[in-house]
Amino acid sequence: MAELHSITGMFYEEFPGISPWGGYFIKGMDGEDSGIDGMLADTHGISRITGTMNSGLLEFIKQYEENMGQAFHYKFSLKDEIWLGEYTSSSSDYGGRSVCKTNLCIKDLTFRKFDTRTPEGFAKAIIGSMVEGGQLEKFKDPETGEEMIKAI
Repeated sequence: MAELHSITGMFYEEFPGISPWGGYFIKGMDGEDSGIDGMLADTHGISRITGTMNSGLLEFIKQYEENMGQAFHYKFSLKDEIWLGEYTSSSSDYGGRSVCKTNLCIKDLTFRKFDTRTPEGFAKAIIGSMVEGGQLEKFKDPETGEEMIKAI
């Protein structure tokens, strides 16, 4: 089962100083109990995060939508319900301290994830939604055994 978490934090850089950020992540998607996947927003823009979280360690890679070549590695340890850590850039030219708090918002999520950024993923999401909504029906071709769909 997956879980939805909120995440709020700050990182320190020389200019402009302390920069707050926040967002969400889903933990345990695709059967990986400790895996996380989510989004953050800060003064530099929107970013995607992927990583892991367990009882004492939170670690993720943050990559901005606008600058896909630059990534940031965050690593935190839990102390008194606050994650304390640091970040480094993929080019290793800078890094700094960071702190954050996570909150479990919804536990026991059950849903299928589709990558709608690809035509195949988008088609699978639409077909899945139409099957669940009763507009399409799945069946196997009696001659080939191939999975097919038909309108209801």
